[in-house]
Amino acid sequence: MVPLPCHLDNGWFGGFLPAISFALAAVTGNMYYGLRYPVVITLMTAVIGTSLLYETKDTDISR
Repeated sequence: MVPLPCHLDNGWFGGFLPAISFALAAVTGNMYYGLRYPVVITLMTAVIGTSLLYETKDTDISR
C-alpha cells in the first residue's frame, strides 16, 4: 500500500509543481504567487497527517 501514496505525492504533486507554480505566477503577474502551491500542499499534508495519527499511550506497540 505504500507505493500508491508515494506515486501520488512524487508524481502528481511534485511532477506538476513547476507547471502549476509557473501558471499561477503568470496569471497573477506576481512572481512569488507560485510559491503558494507548495506551501498549501505542505500544510495540507501536515494537517491531514497529524489528524490521522492515533494515541499509543496505553497501547503495546512492541510486537
